[in-house]
Amino acid sequence: MRSGCSRLPCSPLTTISATRPLSCGAPGNAFSLSSRCASVRYRSASPTDSESMLAFSTFVVSDPASSAHLAVRASLGQVVTAQPGRMSRPRSSKGRRQHGSYHHGNLPAALRNVAKELIAERGLERFTLREVARRIGVTHVAAYRHYVDRRALLAAVAENGFHQLRRRLEGARKKTPAALAPRLRAILAAYLHFCWDEPALTAVMFGPRLSRKGEFPRLEAAVMESLGIIVQTITALAPRHALRRRSARDLGLALWTFVHGFSTLSYDKAAYPSARKAAGAFDDMLTPTLVGMFGSRAAPPRARRPPER
Repeated sequence: MRSGCSRLPCSPLTTISATRPLSCGAPGNAFSLSSRCASVRYRSASPTDSESMLAFSTFVVSDPASSAHLAVRASLGQVVTAQPGRMSRPRSSKGRRQHGSYHHGNLPAALRNVAKELIAERGLERFTLREVARRIGVTHVAAYRHYVDRRALLAAVAENGFHQLRRRLEGARKKTPAALAPRLRAILAAYLHFCWDEPALTAVMFGPRLSRKGEFPRLEAAVMESLGIIVQTITALAPRHALRRRSARDLGLALWTFVHGFSTLSYDKAAYPSARKAAGAFDDMLTPTLVGMFGSRAAPPRARRPPER
């Protein structure tokens, strides 16, 4: 490239690299590009005027305070910083960290919590993973790093719900004496109140089956752990004759079906005017169910008949 301003080829993108200082301008009023590699990019200022291409992408000027440097900056209509010996690179939108980027204290837990809130507001069918990410303030790409799709997030929400349910049932078991009827009543009542307290979570846990082909083994394990508390109680405290007719698992599933059906009717269908009346009705219905499964010993003392003489 010769000294002095030369017209460059009018192409959409022109890059010049130089290993020695370049000068441009009339003698006595020149500025030099003294970096080892000076890149000049020309872009059309007007769609119809290809010869008006002039925009510096990156460059280094030996004297940033020189009048030539200031003139170039003014002609470009933009602010370009430059320091001797170092390339000044413009920031691109790709390199910037956007507000609410991937970095989050505990993103998986936040996704689960917000998903539960959305389901409570809109229902299970209108819940989307993108909307969850938007509410948290992260990109949907960040959300997909933890949960590959909507069903994976729902499985995580359900798994967390079954862990909460297990803790409720375990707490009820520990607070009651080691007798079959009072312990089962306490466990099943804790289940009922959990469904009442967490309707959105219950909808996910007992909604459409998520682990259809064993894709979510941790969810399956969490389900069995919750059911296991009922089964373990029956195994340890039920009379032997009751377990000869049916397995403890079958009896546990039957009780689970009973309490879950009652929770659905009492909450979703508002079959009772208050939670207190619903709890009383549940206890009354549970008595014949337990007696039918385990015999008269499962009935509460007030419901037992005096022995015949």
